[in-house]
Amino acid sequence: YASAQRINYADLIPVLNKKLHEQFGIPDLINDCMSAQLFVKDSVWNKLTADQQRETMEITKKVVSAHPGVKTIWTPEELKARAFHPHQIESFYQNQLYPGRTGKLIVQPLPYCVIDSHNLGTGHRTPYEADTHVPLILYQKNTLKPCTITQNVWTLQLAPTLAQLLEIPRPSACVMEILPGITK
Repeated sequence: YASAQRINYADLIPVLNKKLHEQFGIPDLINDCMSAQLFVKDSVWNKLTADQQRETMEITKKVVSAHPGVKTIWTPEELKARAFHPHQIESFYQNQLYPGRTGKLIVQPLPYCVIDSHNLGTGHRTPYEADTHVPLILYQKNTLKPCTITQNVWTLQLAPTLAQLLEIPRPSACVMEILPGITK
């Protein structure tokens, strides 16, 4: 695809840290990026005032957003406050918020863009069709009819589906429905 891009965070982090050091005199604040989330050094972050924390995040957002492969970037608080439809792409990021483990900034790349530390290869870390379309074949003699599911479904629907097919109890924390069109 012509719009395919790679954002190598091993190159991005030094650029961000240089900008933050020049602007605020804060050395090496950003220390990692995983799953399109930017993480900070807590020892440095905790010494900043609330205003400094806000300002550093705004500058970081501005620098990262200027990259042509970035659609949007949020703080966890901004993302949590937004209302998304359950099948909206952004809900993928919202569902991954986990207090204490989420980065200080969450980056949503454009379709066919990858944010990682490798110069080659790919991953399945975005909510776009190219990363989430996973073929699944289920077979149970005399029980399942041949079908193709064309609507969006979640991998979490597999557990209750298998439980129903195997006639065993659903997982205790399962809140998902079974895959559509699976049973007669």
